[in-house]
Amino acid sequence: MSFANFPMGTINPTLEMSFQGIVERAGLATNLEVCLDAGDANSYTSGVRWLDTSGNSNNFLFGAAAGAGTDDPTFNGTPGGLSSSEYMAFDGGDSFHYDGSIPDWANNIAYDNANFTLVCVFAHPETTNGAYFFTTYEGASAFAYPVFQWDWGTAEKVGFYVAKQGANVWSSSGVVYPDNVTTNNTPHFLAVSLNEATGAGGAFFYEDGDYSQIGSADTRSSTYSNPGTGDGRGPFIGGTGSSNRIDNGAKMYGLMVFNAALSKANLDALYAEIGPRFGLS
Repeated sequence: MSFANFPMGTINPTLEMSFQGIVERAGLATNLEVCLDAGDANSYTSGVRWLDTSGNSNNFLFGAAAGAGTDDPTFNGTPGGLSSSEYMAFDGGDSFHYDGSIPDWANNIAYDNANFTLVCVFAHPETTNGAYFFTTYEGASAFAYPVFQWDWGTAEKVGFYVAKQGANVWSSSGVVYPDNVTTNNTPHFLAVSLNEATGAGGAFFYEDGDYSQIGSADTRSSTYSNPGTGDGRGPFIGGTGSSNRIDNGAKMYGLMVFNAALSKANLDALYAEIGPRFGLS
């Protein structure tokens, strides 16, 4: 496989650490586009923006507008607490909207030669619904758009797909779900890594320290079919601008976007330091 094999620094076993600090120690900061961490005071203390700590100013608004609204997620915990008690809570009608025009890194996820990793620490309630962690979809779908989500049904699996005008760009059979089933009301470290140009073996899912297999395979082909060229919307976290919202009771602890397909070893390094904060090992 040809996933990026980035240098990794010394792992610090301290539990109380920010995502940004962990990424830097792992030697992965160069490829970090977005780092949102509910427990990091540099990412959120108060107000209506979830701040990106990567240095790229990829900030997200609570809801569709800068003012307070009924579609705003709710911060829980103590600012800067860096524990499992700090998270963004959803009530079934909330989402985060990108603060500005859609950036190139978000469009590139749906383009030819896409090369990225999406990471989310998330706990979902016991429900038969599902929703979007991250997407550039809103309304008309003349552009291609990615969707990183959890299952609509009872299986409670992580999924990812790219679509355009009702056709699948990545995944010939709809949303790609690995076999692992996530536990309700429990934090999980979830990721999808994809290098479109690699083709065979160029994509994989990751959950709580291991491959999240598709069938019996650790990886799958990453080749896109008829990928996008136009601008998407958002991006959005927790739903689209107006639909597919994360259910009431869901908790998002943080989200990261990398502009490279991280290797399993890279994700292992991040998980080794991030996981213990949420009782994962």
